[in-house]
Amino acid sequence: MPDSSTAWRWVPWLTAASVAVALIATATSYGWHRDELYFVVAGRHPAWGYPDQPPLTPLIAAALAALGGDDGSLFAVRLGAAAAALVLLMASVLICRDLGGSRRAQGVTALVIAAGPLVVLNGHLLTTTALDVALSATLTWLLIRAVLSRQDRWLLLAGLVTGIGMWDKSSFVVLPAAYVFGLTTVGPRWPLRRPAFWAAAAIALVLAAPNLVWQANSGWPQLEMARRIAAGSSTLDYVLLVLACAGLLLIPVTLAGLRMMLAGQLASYRFVAVAWTALVVVYLLAHGKGYYTAGPVPALVAAGAISVDGWLDHGRRTLRRTVLAAGIVMQAALSSVIGLPLIPASALAGTPLPGINGEIASQLGWPALVADVKAAARSIPSPSRPGAVVFTGNYGEAGALVLLGGDGLPPVFSGHNAFSSWGPPRDDAAPVILVGFGDAYAVRFFQGCRIAGVADNAVAVDTEEQGVPIRVCDRPVRPWSQLWGELTHLS
Repeated sequence: MPDSSTAWRWVPWLTAASVAVALIATATSYGWHRDELYFVVAGRHPAWGYPDQPPLTPLIAAALAALGGDDGSLFAVRLGAAAAALVLLMASVLICRDLGGSRRAQGVTALVIAAGPLVVLNGHLLTTTALDVALSATLTWLLIRAVLSRQDRWLLLAGLVTGIGMWDKSSFVVLPAAYVFGLTTVGPRWPLRRPAFWAAAAIALVLAAPNLVWQANSGWPQLEMARRIAAGSSTLDYVLLVLACAGLLLIPVTLAGLRMMLAGQLASYRFVAVAWTALVVVYLLAHGKGYYTAGPVPALVAAGAISVDGWLDHGRRTLRRTVLAAGIVMQAALSSVIGLPLIPASALAGTPLPGINGEIASQLGWPALVADVKAAARSIPSPSRPGAVVFTGNYGEAGALVLLGGDGLPPVFSGHNAFSSWGPPRDDAAPVILVGFGDAYAVRFFQGCRIAGVADNAVAVDTEEQGVPIRVCDRPVRPWSQLWGELTHLS
């Protein structure tokens, strides 16, 4: 198809529309993710920060969920994730345009990005990562635009986006730092000498300051979170996630973009390739997650699409276009099957999908858990029910019981992450419905425990909650206020 074809003009828009339809159509096919439940509850406790993240995602999640009343609206929350995915997609297309890409290259960029996990997986769940990749792509576009136009306003906007990004993740600062490293080492260096650069840094710092002050006053709990994440990471998982973010089946496009920026016609923007390389090395050494390196990937894909655009017009054109189309279709199919709720929940137990993508299991079984805990609450003798509380092992369980529990549940507490800030129960709170703990824990901290039920998600998928006992205990071994320091934890 000729580059000037009207069809290519509309490919990015048609791709965005298709992505929106797919994400909206599957938004509620499973259920809430444990992180979404937690974020909604956290957002209902507004603060300058939480032990495990800044306040942006919780505040957005709570605001969107409020559209559904007291029990929240999963559909509205998922619309937020879809919107972030569309921002990522369109920022990628704008990067391609500003790098000099033709309409066909812009269309290829849209198709490759839309087919990959950055859009499909992140666009389904409203998490800090969904906002992070959208803001990262936007920051990358603004910096490329600044280098292209030499106009200060793009640097100032980059500072604004950096500040907003640090309201989503404190680690967001690593991406602009990587770009500064790239600009310093391979140029162009003129942006670093402009007053606007320092003004942009000041804007970012001012925006991030409330959360940074909160972190400092709270003993920097996110540093402890980072250590715990590093302790649970493996090099193999890291490499696989880096490759997945780069496109997996479409990695040749990303690699072509890397070559174009390092030594090809886009060498003026090689600071982006250097920044991506630096991120990969830094997070490998720091035992971070592979998706932390995703920030520059849209620019690498956009540059690769420009290379692919020329490649399509050489040699056996029909074969080359067929290969590209097949790669996009297969990548889209792979991402969709892994990331979207296309397989009925009742059939998941017979597939490897929950093992491949652990986020699937985190969307299952919450209404069943709520019902099981309510049954345990009803087993408490009526005279004792007014003083009862629920104590859970993790924020997903607590979030589900708070958000979906409605009437029939005692007050819910947990010592996990931000929930630890909203406790303890009053010292005379008893009996205790204990959810998500093993025998040793129950014996150590509680008295008179009996098993009142066992959590069952009804689809036989192995989740964190599947098969765990639900206990009713007479009381804690000491007053809650004395025990609370031992009951709280970060992970």
